[in-house]
Amino acid sequence: MTGGSKHRWRSALLKFALSLGLVAIFLSLVDTSTVLASLVAVDPATMAAAVGLCFSQTLFVGLRWHALGHRTGGFVGRWQIMRITFAAMFANQLMPTSIGGDLVRIGLLGRLGVPVGRGARTVVLDRTAGLLSLLTLMSVTGIVLGEQLPADWPVDFIRVLPVLAIALVLTALFAGNRFGDTVEQRLKLAWFAQLLRDSSRLLRSGVTTVVILLLSYAVHSASATCIWILARGSGVEIGFVQVLGFLPIVILVQLAPVSIAGWGVREGTVITLFALLGIGSAPALAISILWGAAIAAGAVLAGAIWFLTRSAGERLPEQSASSDQSEAYTTFH
Repeated sequence: MTGGSKHRWRSALLKFALSLGLVAIFLSLVDTSTVLASLVAVDPATMAAAVGLCFSQTLFVGLRWHALGHRTGGFVGRWQIMRITFAAMFANQLMPTSIGGDLVRIGLLGRLGVPVGRGARTVVLDRTAGLLSLLTLMSVTGIVLGEQLPADWPVDFIRVLPVLAIALVLTALFAGNRFGDTVEQRLKLAWFAQLLRDSSRLLRSGVTTVVILLLSYAVHSASATCIWILARGSGVEIGFVQVLGFLPIVILVQLAPVSIAGWGVREGTVITLFALLGIGSAPALAISILWGAAIAAGAVLAGAIWFLTRSAGERLPEQSASSDQSEAYTTFH
């Protein structure tokens, strides 16, 4: 085993230990009988619907990625993009960070003849579309739920920050052509310059831009609906808008590369946010565990579809299979 492999295994084990430890701590701090009662209260039909909603997110992401990929240049077919997205979703539940799934996307695209640089740009643009939709939803947290946040929270900052961030990102993307020439000529960053040009072309595409944004909101709405029906199924009364308002915070916290698929940090965040609504720690923990289980089941379903439809010899790229691939992505993300 090489030094790099040992480091990756050590990192993965530490993150697994952190996830397991955090969940164990939360369970030790609440009434486990209440957690168990909330878990078993959810009927199989509700759980199946939750898994379906989590799986539908993969479809929305695949459609979004396909749309922006074709709008910014030559790309592969919709079915191939869906298959790659299935594999990436599965990888996100196995690899220590969410970036692992993006490297899988770039790697599998490369096997279909798409250059690494081109594939990385489409993934970054796809991530950017998701970020913009999250930022707009964060404004819901500040505007709709502002009165429910603690008095010592920076509510005005929460309201203004997403708007400023959106304005900054959109300005940079709309001016991509102008910035791209400067970046390429003066900084000699051809890859980043082309990313700016692609983003400018995408934002000026009209209908495609609207479709991409709608698909982004569909992804987050599916998550919110999943949490909402699981909460209602376990006997917790909570409004859909409340879930949608807190969702961006939970998603952003899960992206921190310190756990396995967000386990542990997700539960802590859900408990904290639901407490603001007067929901106890035990039912909140149960809802988060059910949500995590639904995400994992959706990922397994996606992985099974990819596995059953893969060509001979096709397999998931290793996270470190290509140093060029990793550098092309991590340098700009």
